[in-house]
Amino acid sequence: ARLADLARPSRLTTGVERDDRALAWARISLDNLVMEQRGVGVYAGFYWFTTYWGRDTFIVLPGALAGGMEFATAREILRSFATYQDRNPVSPRFGRVPNFVTVDQVQYASIDGTWWFVRALDDYWQRSGDHAFAREMMPVVFRACEGALQHAVDAQGLLTHGHGETWMDGGGEANPYSPRGDRSVEAQALFHRGLHVAAKLAARFDGQAAGLQGEKLAQRYDLAARRLWHAFQLHFVSDGRIADHLDPDGTPDRQHRPNGLLALLVSPELFNDDQWRLIVEENQAHTVTPWGVRSLDAADPAYHPRHLLLDRYYYDEAYHNGDIWLWLSGPYVSALPDPRDGFGQTRMLLDEIMDEGAVGTLQEIRDGDRAVSNDEFGGATSQAWSLSELLRNVVDDYLGVDVDLSGEKPLIEISPSLPAAWPLLSGEVRVGEHTLSVDVDRRADGELRVSHHFDEDAPDELREAVRIKAATR
Repeated sequence: ARLADLARPSRLTTGVERDDRALAWARISLDNLVMEQRGVGVYAGFYWFTTYWGRDTFIVLPGALAGGMEFATAREILRSFATYQDRNPVSPRFGRVPNFVTVDQVQYASIDGTWWFVRALDDYWQRSGDHAFAREMMPVVFRACEGALQHAVDAQGLLTHGHGETWMDGGGEANPYSPRGDRSVEAQALFHRGLHVAAKLAARFDGQAAGLQGEKLAQRYDLAARRLWHAFQLHFVSDGRIADHLDPDGTPDRQHRPNGLLALLVSPELFNDDQWRLIVEENQAHTVTPWGVRSLDAADPAYHPRHLLLDRYYYDEAYHNGDIWLWLSGPYVSALPDPRDGFGQTRMLLDEIMDEGAVGTLQEIRDGDRAVSNDEFGGATSQAWSLSELLRNVVDDYLGVDVDLSGEKPLIEISPSLPAAWPLLSGEVRVGEHTLSVDVDRRADGELRVSHHFDEDAPDELREAVRIKAATR
């Protein structure tokens, strides 16, 4: 019954039966990766990653929730990982949430996993309005912030880390194939988001940490976020570029990588409009292809054109040095002023679900230099974040539903961008304990028509909170 409900056409309907089926398969295949092993979690992917990876799990949750994951499931996943947070104040990893959990191992070797956790918690809170759980997790967020401020933040307010502690972790810290220490662009954005979430929690629930309480604690985290912003503007922005990372000596690294897109996704407030445009245009020129987003510019001397080219190099060397990652299409679409301009990425993913590889799901990676003759299945054949980012784009960007129930009053905005390939787009979106149904179609004159309704039990407070922004043609 649960899978039948996930596959229900009314959850997401595009007016194109084939695409509706692809989206239903995406929801089912993502649900298939939710497990109960050491607590509830999400396998990063079949078949290489049948374990809980914190980073992957937390990146997955917003799209999974948009696609129909129950709030109770997301809550248990977050609670399960929070249980393993490093709570030793003298540990250099104090406050970190683990990046790897198996039945016999817990490890903390990532700088970003903890902040993806905080971003996922904030997203859950906004969609669910679950203030009780947000308050329960508040000490976890404070410990994460205090641990970073004590052990990982430099004199200027930037978050530092090892060469192999970001998502581009091929080779690990001992032998990193894509060294990005010691201050990466997305780590700064994630930490910036985390500090703002901590400030929101402190002010909302009169939280206590570092000998401070309530508004004074919120001011501590707001000040740290402002320091980070100033340092970021000073050191990452120069010569019409946003650096991928700063080397340990402070030199901005100029490789063309897609990590600025991740930074835009998690903390757009870190950038002004011109900087936003620079990141989008850089990626359009250097990483975005019709078959996905490369992890490195093809013109870079470190570029590896294929994942499996074992007579020339070990496959992990290509992992983040040229391989296309399907999940990166999600942040790219979200970064565009008009998401419809990125629909080619969505089209490619929908077609893969129906026609390529393990039919019914999305793989992890493909070759940077694509060819029909290539063996492109060296990575996982069903990858959670590839599926979740597709679903997030459809609901959050194309249907355009933005829900925030974390404040004193609910905020619900509908701002659709209907792709030309779809005559309509309809979906059911959970808003706390209720369901908002949104229908978008195109009139004969090309203008969009938007309608919406809540379930009959929804309170007037939610109904009156809905705002429809000017729909695009």
